[in-house]
Amino acid sequence: MMKQGEADLMTSLYRRPEREPYILFVQPRYRSRADKVFYLFKENPKKIRVFDDLKTLRIGVKAGAKYAPAFDNSKELNKIPAQSIKINISKLVAGQIDTFITTELEGDYWIKKLGLQDRITKARFRFQQLDPTHMGISKRSDFTAAAKRFGRLLKDMVDKGEVQRIIERYSK
Repeated sequence: MMKQGEADLMTSLYRRPEREPYILFVQPRYRSRADKVFYLFKENPKKIRVFDDLKTLRIGVKAGAKYAPAFDNSKELNKIPAQSIKINISKLVAGQIDTFITTELEGDYWIKKLGLQDRITKARFRFQQLDPTHMGISKRSDFTAAAKRFGRLLKDMVDKGEVQRIIERYSK
């Protein structure tokens, strides 16, 4: 949607070279870390303690998403794409996948929102990453001229702790 100019602005974006041609990344970034976590059923006997444990599993991923170079580039993993995390959660519940990967903040939010926190848990293995999170404006948007203003407002919100309070409220 950002590439086509169908969306003006997005949050929770990771700055990637392939996105630079169509997204203007607002500065500053507003988060510095985004751990990628695997979720599975609590009663599932399969454990994910190390990367190699993933090789025998059907892993739900969000179509087009990037997680970590070792994961993204692996040809040994059975990655099954879906359009959203909610679809991956549904596939896990239906037994169509063994696990799915997403950012911890998003995963925790949806699992709680769907009332599945008693049935779904996080695996021990995760990708811990310093992966700055940005707000981005489509380069086809009329709002590109306001990018510096967005940046000043965002910096003020980060400096005052407002962004962190919003994230904490979102995750509860």
